[in-house]
Amino acid sequence: MKVRFLNPIEQVTGSCYWLQHEAQDIEFLVDCGMMQGEHGERDWNHRPLEFVPSRLKCVFLTHAHLDHCGLLPRLVKEGFRGTVYCTRETAELTKLILADAARQPGAPFSSADVEALAPLFHEPSGRLFGELHPFGTDLFFTFCRTGHILGAVSVQIVWGPKPTVRGQRTQRSITFSGDVGTNAEGDEHLGLLRHRMKPAFADYAVVESTYGATSRSPEQRSRAARVERLRQIVDRTLFEQRGVLLIPCLAVDRTQSVLLDLHEVFRSDPSRYRGIPMYLNAPMAAKVNGIYAEGMRRKELSRKGSLKPVWRARQLSSVFGLPDTPEGEKELEARLTNMLRGKSGAAGFTVHDKPIAQVIEGGAPAVVITGSGMCEGGMVMAYLDSLLRRESTTVLFTSFIPPATNGGRLLLHVQIPIEDRCRVSVHLTWADADPKRPMHRLPLSEMVAHIEKIDGYSAHADQHDLLDWLIWEYDGHLCLAGQTVFITHGTNNARREFAQAVQTRGATVGVSVEVPTKKHGWYDLDKGCWLEGHRSREAELEARVVELERLLAARAATA
Repeated sequence: MKVRFLNPIEQVTGSCYWLQHEAQDIEFLVDCGMMQGEHGERDWNHRPLEFVPSRLKCVFLTHAHLDHCGLLPRLVKEGFRGTVYCTRETAELTKLILADAARQPGAPFSSADVEALAPLFHEPSGRLFGELHPFGTDLFFTFCRTGHILGAVSVQIVWGPKPTVRGQRTQRSITFSGDVGTNAEGDEHLGLLRHRMKPAFADYAVVESTYGATSRSPEQRSRAARVERLRQIVDRTLFEQRGVLLIPCLAVDRTQSVLLDLHEVFRSDPSRYRGIPMYLNAPMAAKVNGIYAEGMRRKELSRKGSLKPVWRARQLSSVFGLPDTPEGEKELEARLTNMLRGKSGAAGFTVHDKPIAQVIEGGAPAVVITGSGMCEGGMVMAYLDSLLRRESTTVLFTSFIPPATNGGRLLLHVQIPIEDRCRVSVHLTWADADPKRPMHRLPLSEMVAHIEKIDGYSAHADQHDLLDWLIWEYDGHLCLAGQTVFITHGTNNARREFAQAVQTRGATVGVSVEVPTKKHGWYDLDKGCWLEGHRSREAELEARVVELERLLAARAATA
């Protein structure tokens, strides 16, 4: 067995790992995602693939984010007819996300390609977690919950014949983390999702490092602190400013987490918030809510014979003030469904698939949750021109916002002293929903709305969480996700810092660390070494450039 780390290397989007089992002439992928907002994005999303899609037996999909699933329709377009192994929740979310992506300008696939992909999704039968499922002769896989978003898993690949004698070593294995979540057992501070699981030991572990150089503060990991901060912003906007609270949100997981926290705020004092309209002006997020509502109900029989929630956080009963009993669980499921469908009393909301005219024109107290968390497109753009010019408005961001986006410019603008903001020459620009109309252009010097940001909603593990996923203590000794660790899915700085942290923690148990680069080719997982003479496309191009420079220099010397 050998592996190529096609992406994400030296960056954080475009996950794609290519594996070959030469003895059986089988090829397969773990994830096949689009690059988003990074250097080389167009080249990666549109360039010729390094493998032949029709030769792939299968793809293992860790979760539904576009940077992990975004090129699956392109595989189908170019001949892939194998199986996409994933959880059923991931399948439903992926179909929704890809259908939306196909409608965007410049997409590398069509809606027809997305429809052709749909029948290829398959969830393994039997126990979802911790059970080996065959996908070839002496080839197996197993899933492990990561707690990143609904349906997200790590995948372990096992090859070799099953041992016939206890303790016999006849198989090898590699685990791919996917994206690791922040909820740990006993600390499910992101309210909806159940904690990440510890993976079984493998010879190799491929781990993401998006926040490998980041350590969050206790306040950023506190649900109580986050909800209290949200309550303060809600109260100031609705009752002091008498204005609109506009919350641009990511459709998957972020909208659902914000709705849960708003529910807790409104439920804390129903009479105070009764009559305050709340709108979900995000059609895609409304569809995601339905998938989450179903996922929250899913249960699986544990090894001890009891039914346990597959995805739902354990502490949700206390959030809703319900007992941890079968009756309480039934009531909890009903309330979660009502909450996600906007039928939850004082915290209820109405879904709108078009901008809400009375909010744009009137500005009476209201809460509006929209799509496009970075204010680069989508429904939120219809509100900006009007609401940003009102002091009564608050725009609340709940995720990381790159500085080059409209959301990033708003956050940077409010750091400027108030007396100097009128002198700023920066504009927000965006296209109108009607392509025949001119671009919108809003001078930030005219923006008087309040801009806020709440930390603590990130579903990406920080360095502490990633280390806990890789190396943890149990019964007085250290347990490992992998003896050799490959660090991917992060900037070079994040990967270097995380590699050092892994080496420090794993020094006593002999953990070795590899930090792949774009120049690396194949790694032999049976021999445990990089293969000579198998260079990546980037290494080949670099070699050609060096050779060309040598020839030019030689020609110049003889001229």
